[in-house]
Formats: sequence, C-alpha cells, structure tokens
Amino acid sequence: MYMDIAIPDDCFELAPKIKQTDKFELAVMGKDPLWTLLYPFRINRPNVYTFGVYQDDGTIEAMFGCCSSMDNEKKGTAWWLSTEEPFANYRYMRHQKRVFTWLASHYSYLWNVATEEQEKTLRWVKYMGFTISDRPLLVKRVKMKYFYIEPKGFNGEPIDDVCGPRWRTLNQNSTDNS
Repeated sequence: MYMDIAIPDDCFELAPKIKQTDKFELAVMGKDPLWTLLYPFRINRPNVYTFGVYQDDGTIEAMFGCCSSMDNEKKGTAWWLSTEEPFANYRYMRHQKRVFTWLASHYSYLWNVATEEQEKTLRWVKYMGFTISDRPLLVKRVKMKYFYIEPKGFNGEPIDDVCGPRWRTLNQNSTDNS
C-alpha cells in the first residue's frame, strides 16, 4: 500500500466500497458517502488536503484529509473513510502518521466525531495523536465519540519519499529529499 494525493475520480471508486460502519456514521450525520468524499474538492478554502491510500495496483482503499472551517482557516475537521483493507495491513501506518503530522501542522485545531462502534477508526485516531473524549455526544440518539488535536507543527523529515507519483509531480520533480 502507498499514499498519494487523491483526485475526484478516486471518490467515485471508493464511495460504494467504504465499510458499513463508515456508511452508518455518515447516515447518522445525514451525509451521503460520495458527496462527503467529493466535498474537499468542491470547497475553495486554504488548508484543504486529501490523500488516498492505494493498493500496489492503484486500487483505492481509503481517503483521509483535513478541511478548514469557513470562518477560520486554522481550525478544521480531520476525516478518514475506508474499506476494511487498510486495517488488515498496518505496514503503511508508520508513514501515514508522518503524512498526517505534516497535514495537521497547517492547523491550530482539528476535530471530528465517530460512532462508538468505530473501534478500529478510534484506534487509528488515537495513534495519530488525537485526544478522545470520554463523554459521548448524542447525535440522533446514537452515541458518538468526539476527538480533537492541537497540532504543534511539523519538525519531521520531508514526506516526499512516502507519497506516490502524483505527489512527486505536483510538489517536486524528483524524489531527492536533500
């Protein structure tokens, strides 16, 4: 598996394949999977990033990113929608944390919610450095876990070596990290 900048075509491929717990969570929030995946591509705001997680053959298995709020570009929501596949293969997670840390460094505060049944997603959220509230929120009589992070910047290595060909083309001409 590898990560790269996502494109709108990825949304159409991933939407029908996302896991049931993600579909349920979106339904509780009154959102459609395809429109949710397309949203970051449709808004015109600073600090909006969307990455895809791909199989070696280019099949998309997950998308994640951050969207800034309308009134403050330094505050926003972090999100993750996927098939079951990424959770069956954790070898890319070390690099994903580095990419997420870079992505989060563009913000002063990120948040979101997940249903309590999203155990794997909540483990991923915790691994990425979020704080998960102990007190659930009720949304349409469904218990949701609120999570947030106040990023401290990015002091790590460049991320160009962990992303695929779209990232390299968009951000640099080679994979030289010097």
